[in-house]
Amino acid sequence: METKTMDNFADKLQKRIDQLGNPTCIGLDPMLSYLPPSLLKEYDCAQEEGIYQALSHFCCDLLVAVADLVPAVKPQMAYFEQYGLGGMRALRAIIAKARSLNMLVILDGKRNDIGSTAAAYSRAYLSADDRPDDAGETTRKLDSGVRLPNEISAKQSSAKDTVLNDHAIESFLTADALTVNAYLGLDGIQPFLEQCRANGKGIFALCRTSNPSAGDLQDLELADGRLVYEAMADLIATWGQDLIGETGISSVGAVVGATWPQQARSLRKRMPHNFFLIPGFGAQGASARDAIAGFNHDGGAAIVNASRSLMLAWKKQGKDHEAYAEACRLEAISMRDALRSALGR
Repeated sequence: METKTMDNFADKLQKRIDQLGNPTCIGLDPMLSYLPPSLLKEYDCAQEEGIYQALSHFCCDLLVAVADLVPAVKPQMAYFEQYGLGGMRALRAIIAKARSLNMLVILDGKRNDIGSTAAAYSRAYLSADDRPDDAGETTRKLDSGVRLPNEISAKQSSAKDTVLNDHAIESFLTADALTVNAYLGLDGIQPFLEQCRANGKGIFALCRTSNPSAGDLQDLELADGRLVYEAMADLIATWGQDLIGETGISSVGAVVGATWPQQARSLRKRMPHNFFLIPGFGAQGASARDAIAGFNHDGGAAIVNASRSLMLAWKKQGKDHEAYAEACRLEAISMRDALRSALGR
């Protein structure tokens, strides 16, 4: 197995978890209906600009509140895509804010296809954070604002003066890691693996998901006696072998729901070196004891995500809506402490 340096995503994530003593991730799945009344009053959410400002304000406030506690953020792309350009601008701003706060960004897009389309997805989300364009200039960093077509200089936009290759313009939404659907097989995953190797990025492939109907497909038995999700786990373990870093963990991870603790334990045996992204804690009903079932024997190689239970903590705690960020922080501390206790720390 080839050992990587700190450019390895799994090393960066595990070491940040260890620094903070907290194997948790805040998920951002915003709906306008989740926002406190004060923000809905402040911004005109019937307009693109208002949506951008409201979502950015809310989500960035949450990040600031937990950045010294929580190592990573997982924005769910669909929740931003539903609001059009305003939502996507907000997502861009949130990624930039997270990076400025030293939080790793796991973009939850569950992307995949085959061949050139998979390659396009991989470049969109897992490219190097800064890349030179054909004119030899370094593209602007993520926190410098969105570069729209009408902002590109006349020289750059003129076909007579500049010919850009297919990959010259900076990626709009570059993250540290991306969730992917691996059920298309290796030809759909290979482009993502190449970006991980080249740019120190990571992927989390769907394996045993947290939704109630997951077993309709994932629990089917194959001719060799394995269940579908077990076969997927074996593939993930194989794909990630050359991306194992100094921590002994691979940057090719698996999505394993906290709602299936028994399966998580068996999957850990099949994937001893893979990072587990564990959704289902909190609003989906999984406890801390359920969530830690997928951790390795050292109590690592896993990160537990919570979204609504953190975003809407101000409602759960009965706090004034102005205290939404404070409530999120208190809930994040409670989640951290529950997981620490379950791990015996």
